[in-house]
Amino acid sequence: MTRHREADMGSSRHVLFLSRPDTDHLYLTLAVAEELGRRGHAVTFATSDPFADEDADAGVVLLRYGRDERALAALPAFRARGPVDLVVADPRTRDAAVELAAGWGARVVVAHANLAVWPGERQFGENGEGHVYVHPAGRGTVFGDWTPADPRPVLVVAHDGVPLPVLTSAFGPVWQVVLLTDTPPADLPEHVTAVPPGFAALAHADVLLADGGLPAIGAAVRHATPVVLVPRSPEEHRNAARVTALGLGEVLPELTPESLRRTVSRVAADEATRAAARRFRSVLREAGSPTRVSDTIESALDAETRRAA
Repeated sequence: MTRHREADMGSSRHVLFLSRPDTDHLYLTLAVAEELGRRGHAVTFATSDPFADEDADAGVVLLRYGRDERALAALPAFRARGPVDLVVADPRTRDAAVELAAGWGARVVVAHANLAVWPGERQFGENGEGHVYVHPAGRGTVFGDWTPADPRPVLVVAHDGVPLPVLTSAFGPVWQVVLLTDTPPADLPEHVTAVPPGFAALAHADVLLADGGLPAIGAAVRHATPVVLVPRSPEEHRNAARVTALGLGEVLPELTPESLRRTVSRVAADEATRAAARRFRSVLREAGSPTRVSDTIESALDAETRRAA
């Protein structure tokens, strides 16, 4: 049974989230910060432009640290929050978090956006440190909104390495092709639309074309959308191999208009793939959530309290 308790006055702690301004990290950890705030903890979420003006619920206080995370300690608004009991950092803010936490005698928890373990798995090393999977629940303005113009099937493309001529040649007006990009190409064909990154279009997608990175895979699983992957890096190849082993889509080893059209059409029509995507969405929802990671963080706080005693 998942533990979900509100912190009483004796167990309430000050948790600092030290986030870099990156959508793949900020919105995932902000959802966790809000869950801890709902449990009664004092939560400070520190980040930098362009996300310092994002709204937060549950009494979470958002602060801007500027260019250097260490400058946070000198801010009067932060100092008024009181001593810090635990710091949640990401890999790029870890060094600053460790330095700051040492001065407060606080513990550091690192939240990775990469896939340390998959749903239902726990992994612990010899030093006692471990990884717990938590599903990437969408929140924040970055996820936006998008609605298809008509009933044609939708292909969402989250891969900047797929040339536009390949896409336009592979998919005629029978498909709606949605490019997730901050820099839309000029003179797009009628059946190709460019929208800001955020995966909102996956709520209406038949297939996702991506590179094998975790943010795209996580969003596809959240929406039970089958995927076609064209991986480039070793990590993307490992993720792609796991996706295909689970029956959630296919890997495209050779990118041509013909192979792309055949593979996307096959995945879109394959009921076994769609059924696997729906099953895995259920597994994902049961395996982890902001509630579960908040339980883990509270366990770290409890351990720190016992150690201090």
